[in-house]
Amino acid sequence: AYEFVKKSLNIPSYDISKVNGANATRLFNDIGKLREAFYIQRGGYALNSWLNRLKDLGYGGISAVGGKRNAALLFIFAVGTLVAGYVLFNKTK
Repeated sequence: AYEFVKKSLNIPSYDISKVNGANATRLFNDIGKLREAFYIQRGGYALNSWLNRLKDLGYGGISAVGGKRNAALLFIFAVGTLVAGYVLFNKTK
């Protein structure tokens, strides 16, 4: 997820101020498109399950968000997860 955010915002390293300043809906959709491309590239027997999971998360047909409220909630969850991962990752160094 960390890499998807960096690619979506076109930033070389994770910067919380850039994430907070991003358009939440656009970031959500961009992450969905990157995840879809990643899953398709990997392929495998679970591909359909992963693509269905994207739809269940509200990415819809990947080109549309399930709603502004869903996008905002998932964005908050994603940022919280990334921040927690960042903190844990830096504590292990």
